[in-house]
Amino acid sequence: MQAKLTHRRSSLAVRTIASMLTTALTVGAAAGTASAGSAGKALLSASGGPSAGPTKTFRVPASGFHVDWSYTCTSGPGDFGYNVYWDRGLKFTKGPHFSGKTKGRGINQYKGSGNYWLYVDSSCNWELKALAGR
Repeated sequence: MQAKLTHRRSSLAVRTIASMLTTALTVGAAAGTASAGSAGKALLSASGGPSAGPTKTFRVPASGFHVDWSYTCTSGPGDFGYNVYWDRGLKFTKGPHFSGKTKGRGINQYKGSGNYWLYVDSSCNWELKALAGR
């Protein structure tokens, strides 16, 4: 009887773990996380709390880049946004901006090569990764 009970428990544990992994992969894909095929060389990794300011400058190859971003507001709805600057800050493009939300994530693609930096303005905790390729 003890052997059958142990087998049932381990079989249930395996099914539970498999179900959790399937759910995690499905949720990750729905949330817009970068897939292995779109991931490139890391150019920048930055994170912070409620803050506004520039990231470090990063060099982008001819293949362009994408920014994988996320934010979480722990004390209610907040704001998050970033802009992309290049050419010594003389040119920029507006990145995503959100107001009144508690969390979000996404991936935005950019063309071009050269030296870039991001200006982040957020009342929430945030994380950004710039990756080579689009």
